[in-house]
Amino acid sequence: MPPAINLVGTRCTDQNHAALQRWYNDHAQLLMASPQLQSAELFRLQHSTASMDYLCLYHFAAISEFPAFDSGDVMANVRELSNIAPGRSSIEIVKRTQYERMLNRRWSMEQGGHIQASLLALREGGMQEVVRWLNDVLYTLHLQIPLQSAQVYAAKMGNTPERTELFVMLQSEQALPTDWHAWNSAYSARANTQAIWQTQAERIGQWLK
Repeated sequence: MPPAINLVGTRCTDQNHAALQRWYNDHAQLLMASPQLQSAELFRLQHSTASMDYLCLYHFAAISEFPAFDSGDVMANVRELSNIAPGRSSIEIVKRTQYERMLNRRWSMEQGGHIQASLLALREGGMQEVVRWLNDVLYTLHLQIPLQSAQVYAAKMGNTPERTELFVMLQSEQALPTDWHAWNSAYSARANTQAIWQTQAERIGQWLK
């Protein structure tokens, strides 16, 4: 099974970003005690069309690991501790969705630069063809603006392809165009997607085992 993430989108309710970030510093480290959780990353959003200020990505070996994490003793204890911890009042969770990784590309071992995150609604198309289209589109983009890495995650929001979401995270040395998901491919028909939101992101925290 492919790796998976739990994507949590957070809004800062009172502009106290220092309190929110300190809360996440405590919260994510407490969650690292869960045997299912591999790592976590916190991003602050910039120039965003999303109704949130932060994204936190929690990484798992497979999506089947998430239920045990979410209902386990570690999570129960962390929820109790985090809900009364300083900084919790600065946080509103506005999205919490689990995605499986469909594509993982790396062109450079460099870290940093520009990070672009996109949430796309996939209207139709089989996932194999969608990934083939994306892989070629991102290759074409890389030829124009060298990419360091690209990850694409998918989540079915219902029982039909019309409710599939694609979460795409790109890292490059330069700012990227926002219309790349409308490009054509020589190998597969362009997927019928619509941008739900797009944002620049800065990684401000990472928790590892």
